[in-house]
Amino acid sequence: MQTRLNPYLNFPGTARDAMEFYHQVFGGQLRMNTFGEFGSTEPGLADQIMHAMLESPDV
Repeated sequence: MQTRLNPYLNFPGTARDAMEFYHQVFGGQLRMNTFGEFGSTEPGLADQIMHAMLESPDV
């Protein structure tokens, strides 16, 4: 039976580290997008993670 979870987690200022940790633990494909990629030019925010997705392979 296939299960899909879509949790939304909030890691203010530490999202990159958190997602890289989960990627090490669970494997799969990690995709991350920054606020800058969505048009923010605000210093200190443009390189922060706005959205991340970790997809694990089907088993």
